[in-house]
Amino acid sequence: MFGYDPATGKLYQLSEDPGTYNLATIMGGAESSSSSTRWLDDPQWQKLWLQYCRLYSAPADVIRRT
Repeated sequence: MFGYDPATGKLYQLSEDPGTYNLATIMGGAESSSSSTRWLDDPQWQKLWLQYCRLYSAPADVIRRT
C-alpha cells in the first residue's frame, strides 16, 4: 500500500512486508497483463507474469524464499 504526501505530491510505500496489498492489480492491471500475454511473444514476460501470479497471495515466508 502507498500513502500520499500532499505537501510534496509524492506517493510513498507504507510497508516493506512482502505480499502486501497491490492496488494496481485490482484496478485492471491483472486484466491488462493477462491480455498482453496473448500477444506478447516473449518467454521472459511469460515467466515473470506467471511468477507474479503464483506469488501474489503466497505467504510471506514463500515470497522471501523465492
